[in-house]
Amino acid sequence: MNYYYYIAGMQEVSRSEGKTERSCREIAEELKEELSANDYEMIELIVGKHNAPKFIQWIDRQGINREEISEEELFGHWYRYGMLQKNRFLRDWFTFNLDLNNVLTAFICRKNGWDIAKHLVGESQVTNCMREHLNDKDFGLTAEWEYYSVVAQIAAEEDIMEKEKKTDALKWDWIDEMNTFNTFSVEVVIGHYLKCEMIERWNMLNIEDGEKAFRAILSKLTLKK
Repeated sequence: MNYYYYIAGMQEVSRSEGKTERSCREIAEELKEELSANDYEMIELIVGKHNAPKFIQWIDRQGINREEISEEELFGHWYRYGMLQKNRFLRDWFTFNLDLNNVLTAFICRKNGWDIAKHLVGESQVTNCMREHLNDKDFGLTAEWEYYSVVAQIAAEEDIMEKEKKTDALKWDWIDEMNTFNTFSVEVVIGHYLKCEMIERWNMLNIEDGEKAFRAILSKLTLKK
């Protein structure tokens, strides 16, 4: 389904300006009225994450008790569910983010001498390749994953905030690349919402917040080292 009028009126967003006219919450509420029910479910999965209604229904059908698993395991199932979606853009977005997070996590683990295998989440071609090549310098990904060299450079960045910015820049570029030939489709709407989420997050962050978030990640990884 195409959304000519909505997309024509969408605010143009850019990384350099870093501004949105409305909050992501307001945008999501508007999309609830503008999109078809099926298309809005994709936005809802992004907005609600592991609290999205359809995901909760799915995980309950799998016989998984959400109260008995860790947050990390829950997000693993959320990625799995996202990668099962019919829409290719959304499916590939979940796969890309799973792979990106796993590779960055693997570099943190290697730097600190922690067990990498314990911290890899979910299943994908890239993640499974990593599991088979944990001792290889590039985790076997140089020829396997087109984003490896860029992500390796991001992982080597010492400045926490700069690392976050470069990670989001890669995500932003991925969205643009995937939507090259989309003009008025729901994929453009999803991509625009994802960009607005990035901008909103950066508007709320400062250096202290970034350091706190990074320490929180390290703390979780340390518990499983």
